[in-house]
Amino acid sequence: MEYEFLVEKGENLALLPGEELLSRREITEKYEVAYVQTDAFAMGDLLSYPYEAMPKVYSLLGAGWEEAGCIASVQANPALNLTGDGVILGFIDNGLDLQDEQFQFVGGGLRVGILWNQETNRIYEKWQLESLPKEELEEIRDKDGHGSYVAAIAGGTAGGVAPGAEMAVVKLRSAREYLQRFYQIAKDTEVYQENDIMEAIAFLDNYAKKREKPLVLCFCLGTNQGEHDGGSYLARMMAAFMTREDRVVLCGAGNEALQRHHYWGRQNGMGRPEQIEIKVDEGVLGFYVETYVTAPQKLVVSVVSPTGERYAGVTTEEIVGEHTFRVEGTRLLQRVGTVTGYGVNRLVRTFFLVPTPGIWKLLATISSMTDGEVHSWLPLSSQGTGEVVFIHSDPDVTVVEPGNASLLLTTAAYDTVTEGIYIESGRGYTKSGYVKPDLAAPGVEIISPYKQRVNSSTSAATGVVSGAVALFMEWGMLRGERLRGVDIKDRLLLGARKKEAVVYPNREWGYGMLCLRDSIVRE
Repeated sequence: MEYEFLVEKGENLALLPGEELLSRREITEKYEVAYVQTDAFAMGDLLSYPYEAMPKVYSLLGAGWEEAGCIASVQANPALNLTGDGVILGFIDNGLDLQDEQFQFVGGGLRVGILWNQETNRIYEKWQLESLPKEELEEIRDKDGHGSYVAAIAGGTAGGVAPGAEMAVVKLRSAREYLQRFYQIAKDTEVYQENDIMEAIAFLDNYAKKREKPLVLCFCLGTNQGEHDGGSYLARMMAAFMTREDRVVLCGAGNEALQRHHYWGRQNGMGRPEQIEIKVDEGVLGFYVETYVTAPQKLVVSVVSPTGERYAGVTTEEIVGEHTFRVEGTRLLQRVGTVTGYGVNRLVRTFFLVPTPGIWKLLATISSMTDGEVHSWLPLSSQGTGEVVFIHSDPDVTVVEPGNASLLLTTAAYDTVTEGIYIESGRGYTKSGYVKPDLAAPGVEIISPYKQRVNSSTSAATGVVSGAVALFMEWGMLRGERLRGVDIKDRLLLGARKKEAVVYPNREWGYGMLCLRDSIVRE
């Protein structure tokens, strides 16, 4: 069996007995994928590797908006005449329906300049895509329509925000089977691994360099893995793009506010454990929970089963603890480690295999005698085999990764009819208190030009903002400006529309509602 690990350039990966390093492949000048051969799958062995080395898994963020975003008035202004011409809209998703008219020119011919199908590892240029047989077009098509829905909102030919933009697409490969087993993900669930996403970004970047065009990267996937500070390798790679000219990365805030997957508590320095209760439904095959405190505090997490049996928890870093509860038969694995992203955090990962239904308790004890915050996250609902939720959950700090990276442009969703926030839209701030999301865009009951499909999600909102950014970049080029991603983000935030009696920034809206017109007029 072959494993894939993420490493920084020059970093040594300590192998276990019986494993062999086959090769390393460059993603960027900073990151590589290491391929390791092993005899058989073993969860305990995989848990022994550094947290950052194990590719995280990401899921799709969702399955009358033009004027709400002050976009229609910009599109209709003959003095501006903005369509996204000269800009590349890049999509990293689960495919695209190339046979639909939204991705073709009015007079015929595809608007997609290049497409990489990671599932088959085939790269198609435009002329090749236009002559593909139907069976290969079906291989590229997104079966649930998520990628096509978002892409048509951002740049569809008839009704998209930026109908003149070129499109470049990566259809992601499904996460490797061993990763899905490791993370206890339901069979046949659509999940995608971190290193594949990073390679997709590098691919689109290289294409944009070759074409000498700006690139707007629309990313509508997310995960609850990570310390929710934007410190993962993927988040750092995206953030680096935002500091370059002609590169913008947009992420959805996710739809986790009401999913009961985040727990927050504060210890008073008295050494008493924080009791974190988790409700596990019938039929759940397995799940994991990540619990964080800020270093140098030490963290011990004990586990109490529904029948009252207790596991004391791992106290030594980098050691994998294993325990089988005698009454339930549930197997538990646990590891304590240190995660270094944009801060240093102590992390305890606890895996439950075939858990007994009922209320499981985590008793989190911080060694420090000062006040300390405890955060725990459960996986996204789409990644589980049944309902697993916190009894006492917190709707804040629910923006999914990589959207917590401070430099990225992270989008919440709101209802254009009520002008209320989309109730499930991920809320900030980050674990360290940075403002996220950055702004909100229409995302409730949004009709996509792609087959007139209707959806409510931050994916829809991210599609709207991606198209708006393409128009803004075209406007900048017409004025002779080549802007960095962080500069464009700042201008959009300055032009964001604000509601009376609401204090900004805040955890739901960020700096306000997208208003492209005011972001341009403000100049």
